[in-house]
Amino acid sequence: MKHKYFYKYIPFIFLLIGCGLRLLWPSDMEWKGDEKWMHGEAVAISRGETPYPLLGMPSSMGLKNPGLSVWVFAGLAKFSEKPVSMGIFIQLINIGCLLFLYLLFSKLKNVEEKRLWQWAIALQAVSPIPIILSRKIWAQCVVLPFVIIAIVGHRYRHQKWGASVWGFFGGLMGQIHLAGFFLQLALFLKTIWQEISEKKKVSVWHYWIGGTVFAVIPCLPWIRELFLFKNPNTKTWIETFNVRIFKYFLTTPWGLEIPYVFNSQFPLFLREPVLQGRPTYLSGLLYGGVGVFALVFILKKILSFKKNLSESTTAIFPLYSYYFGICFWLYGIVLSLSGLSVYVHYLILVFPILFAWIAKPWLKKPKLLVLLALLQLSLSILVMWVVHRDGGAMNYGDTFSTQIK
Repeated sequence: MKHKYFYKYIPFIFLLIGCGLRLLWPSDMEWKGDEKWMHGEAVAISRGETPYPLLGMPSSMGLKNPGLSVWVFAGLAKFSEKPVSMGIFIQLINIGCLLFLYLLFSKLKNVEEKRLWQWAIALQAVSPIPIILSRKIWAQCVVLPFVIIAIVGHRYRHQKWGASVWGFFGGLMGQIHLAGFFLQLALFLKTIWQEISEKKKVSVWHYWIGGTVFAVIPCLPWIRELFLFKNPNTKTWIETFNVRIFKYFLTTPWGLEIPYVFNSQFPLFLREPVLQGRPTYLSGLLYGGVGVFALVFILKKILSFKKNLSESTTAIFPLYSYYFGICFWLYGIVLSLSGLSVYVHYLILVFPILFAWIAKPWLKKPKLLVLLALLQLSLSILVMWVVHRDGGAMNYGDTFSTQIK
């Protein structure tokens, strides 16, 4: 009984530790061109020096983002113009999202599914990349609240308020980051397909359309920009097609995308911590540990492929099963077909489902889940400590505190 009580509450302990890590060394936030641009624009708007822009920062392919992606930060600048304070606001927003999701999933009556989602949020809280991507003045770092509200609305799409919320916030999340449009498309396609195949109308579609129309209003200048935009990429569609997003799905939840922070300096990170000039290779050992977890996970999936086809998990994990198809397969496919260059931060929108995916095989073995959480937590601490000690990293750039010295 004592062990059951322990394992019941330990995910919440990991959640609290992960929340604490997000607030650790706030002045160590990234401070590269994107962050400087966003901060400068936000401060100028809050001071009344420039009007609210119709368009935002240029994306990686050259197309400017919708203006809403800047307006959010202008709102934060009303409270404080200091970069570190704005960074702390963003950290608190992400912490609030984690706590809200944990509380929301804790209300589930299905005990097995409740445990799955609690562990998923706990793992997300302590994993390296989600921590890194919740500490910077970047539009991608504030998209999660919009995603959560849109998904909640979608869940209650059979009610007027739910359909309206899904349409409205589904449209807004794409204006915060363009990946949001693809997630909204995935939600729409799944819902339409389900209602057609089951010959049963569930969604209150006219309310969804109403919410979508209101969401589109601030986006009209961007829609015009989209039609006028000439993509400098002269490659054919088949040449731009890639499945990189699925590679990120397989590696990021385990903590294997740490090279995202260090780039070619990653082999040096594997030697950390270096004590009195001597490498301990603890980072390498921890990284190998999560790698073993990932390898076993993949092998289990391959070996149980036929069994998974014949035995549905819908009855045991109905919420997970439904949204996994949307957030993993449909979202991944539409992104792959888009021809866009896909990056790790596109996963921010679907982190909860990815961590539920990797937690599910170990749910009946809580000791392994504790071990996995400890491995990821240790890696996160080491990543943050190395960045703090060195004042930055190759891909991370020099931290804000280093640049203002």
